[in-house]
Amino acid sequence: MPNKSKVFSIPIFVSIASLLASPVFATIIRVPQDQPTIQAGIDSSVNGDTVIVFPGTYSEHISFRGKEVILQSVAGPESTEINAIVATIPVVIFPAGIYSPRLEGFKINSADDDPAVLIEGGTPTIVHNVFTGNDVGVWINAGVATIDSNQISDLFYGIVAAGGNVTIRRNIIRKCFRYGIGVWNSSNCNITNNVIVQCVVEGAIAFFSGFAEIKNNIIAFNQNYGIHSQAALFTIDYNDVFANNISNYFGTLPGAHDISIDPLFIDTSAGDFHLLPNSPCIDAGDPVTPVPNGGGTRVDMGAFEYLQYPQFSLLSPSPNAQLPSNQPLFLWESLHDSIQSIEADYSVFLSTNSSFMPTDMFPTSSDTFWQASFPLDFHQTYFWKVMAVPDSADTFFSLEARNFKIIDAPPGSFSLTTPPNNIKIVTKSPVLQWSNANDPDPVDTVTYTAIISSDSGFLFAYSQPNLASNSFMVPLGVLNRGLSYFWKVKASDTQDSTTFSNEIFRFRLLYLGDVNGDGILSPADIVLLLNHVFLGAPVDPPEAADMNCDGNPSPADVVLGLNAIFLGQPPPCDP
Repeated sequence: MPNKSKVFSIPIFVSIASLLASPVFATIIRVPQDQPTIQAGIDSSVNGDTVIVFPGTYSEHISFRGKEVILQSVAGPESTEINAIVATIPVVIFPAGIYSPRLEGFKINSADDDPAVLIEGGTPTIVHNVFTGNDVGVWINAGVATIDSNQISDLFYGIVAAGGNVTIRRNIIRKCFRYGIGVWNSSNCNITNNVIVQCVVEGAIAFFSGFAEIKNNIIAFNQNYGIHSQAALFTIDYNDVFANNISNYFGTLPGAHDISIDPLFIDTSAGDFHLLPNSPCIDAGDPVTPVPNGGGTRVDMGAFEYLQYPQFSLLSPSPNAQLPSNQPLFLWESLHDSIQSIEADYSVFLSTNSSFMPTDMFPTSSDTFWQASFPLDFHQTYFWKVMAVPDSADTFFSLEARNFKIIDAPPGSFSLTTPPNNIKIVTKSPVLQWSNANDPDPVDTVTYTAIISSDSGFLFAYSQPNLASNSFMVPLGVLNRGLSYFWKVKASDTQDSTTFSNEIFRFRLLYLGDVNGDGILSPADIVLLLNHVFLGAPVDPPEAADMNCDGNPSPADVVLGLNAIFLGQPPPCDP
């Protein structure tokens, strides 16, 4: 079977298409399109949101501020970098708290004196990133952290577990000056299926205190030590600890099933740590560790499982996704073996039942994505899988079939703007205005209904539906003077999904001449009116003093006010 493409490695980013699998009511915030900086994107988010970052170099310091959000690059660490500005501040901080954030797909360059990522709490997942720079890749003081499938190199320390419960798996850690992984204090670590090579002073893994389980790792070609223990409690088994210059083990003994044999990487000098077909690390891991799809009879040692046959996985939509768009984008991996991607043509199978009978097939040529070219039915569950046909004419299906459901998302949140809340007005035909409610489905059209009532419960209300714009002039005859009114707006999309304005506003419609705003005309209003006309004393709103509607305060307004109060004559300009 021909292997024509580039070397296959850790999938260090997931396409923006995977974000379509977010919960229906979650918000996707784009940087820099929606917010100018990554921190501004996080600050504007709420729990459950996703902040996606487009390619570029971002110089800033970021705190997740205890928010359970996903921070993810669109194009991966090859084109999305975050650099420190101040040497004494970490680039990314996860503060203490109870939340489960995710950081994915960035190249993060640490400064001279602080880590690229500092974890003080929460349950963060750090996945598919590249860490490089001068000091520390990831430092954990507390929390329950997962450090998975990252590339960590050319640092003083790779990962420092100084507290908390830490899972460190399937990372490539290389060329760290002091050590690749350090375990301190009361930390509890699970260190599984990593490759740790070419570190210098204290070796690949250095233990000072705490507890760790070390299994299925390849620890090789480090300048001094492989596993260096001073005081920690740990278990070691099923590792390949090989060719560490001074000693493979210091302060401890090999595990019962450890080996010390050349792991036979494809190209150590070039940083390709996939296993050659004759590697002794294949099928040599802990028998109780689950075997990844496509693996052999047992899990391998190291970060990359040697695949027994070509395979590929679906990426998005994720299983059981509820999608707000009825023309979703489908994404899958390229067909690959353990060493290389394999050129192939693909077809998407789409059906409304899990047996795929009947089914529709959509060829995509060599593309590993497909945008639905027609609208799928709302409230319908669909099943999908992908077929790959390489040049050999063999047929391979994706490792799984997935299902998703198209659920119409309502229009986005929006706010009332004019007239402001709790204002006094004089015009009986005010213009109500609000911000736009953007619908996440681009094929949906949003219309509005303005709702006005003299009671806050809207039991008896006037409503005007089917408004195409975000403003409405109240017709004459709807409002009565002397009353307070409450108003809100409902946004509806083509599928009749609705969202109400974030707030309910209130205004009072004054009588002309009610310059003290108490809802009635009285001699007290005449006193204020005289002071306003002859002494320039302010009234709120000024329009309430304009009894003849000519736009200027004058004695004529006082005369009309007297007539209204004592003779019951309404101002002639008041319809």
